[in-house]
Amino acid sequence: MSGWVVFLSGLSFLSLAADPTWVYKGLERGVSAAAAQVLAQLLYVVAVAALVQTPEDVLRVPVAQFAGEFAAAAALLFGLPLLGWRWPRAAWGLGRRLLVSAGFLTASRVLRTLIVTFDVVLLGFMVAASEVGLYTAAYRFCFLLMAIAGAVSAAYLPAFTRVAAEGAEALRDQLSEALRMSLLIGAPLVAGSMVIAAGSSSSTTFLGTPSWCCTKPVYRLFCMAALRRSTSP
Repeated sequence: MSGWVVFLSGLSFLSLAADPTWVYKGLERGVSAAAAQVLAQLLYVVAVAALVQTPEDVLRVPVAQFAGEFAAAAALLFGLPLLGWRWPRAAWGLGRRLLVSAGFLTASRVLRTLIVTFDVVLLGFMVAASEVGLYTAAYRFCFLLMAIAGAVSAAYLPAFTRVAAEGAEALRDQLSEALRMSLLIGAPLVAGSMVIAAGSSSSTTFLGTPSWCCTKPVYRLFCMAALRRSTSP
């Protein structure tokens, strides 16, 4: 069963390859890209709620995820001609230069992915499965904060590219605006999350359980890391 889950989860690579979200971001059509992503998640949630009723239905989860992502990618692909955008001719020389210039960025993303997943793998060898689950639950709460920070950063990338040609002063102003907006969004979320983590069992059912209380220090550290990421240039 687990082998089939891994195999079917690999379908997401197909939808990721067909996803033209990067084109919409480059054209500063972030609203269209975001709407397609919301559509993908809605289709995924509806499919899981309708088709997954028992543990034996777990194989339907990656298929539902692929269907939602591919539907969103198809909608964006069909919308490209409406924007007047045409697929460019293959420029292999430019592609090689892009790969070289993106080398350090790619290496940092790969290392980050390894680091993010390595802690859970390492804990799996050191502690019980229940403790790994609590650690992962604490991280998943903070993952929302990091996802919001990543979305804000991605939304500003086209603007940074545009003002880079206007000079250092315009670039500094744009950077200040981006940092200010990230802080305005991230700081209240982090503060609220830390208040929830410090809450008593009378104010919450899950976060106030004895098992969860053991993870509160880890949760607070995750929150601080999320705040740092939300204000990172």
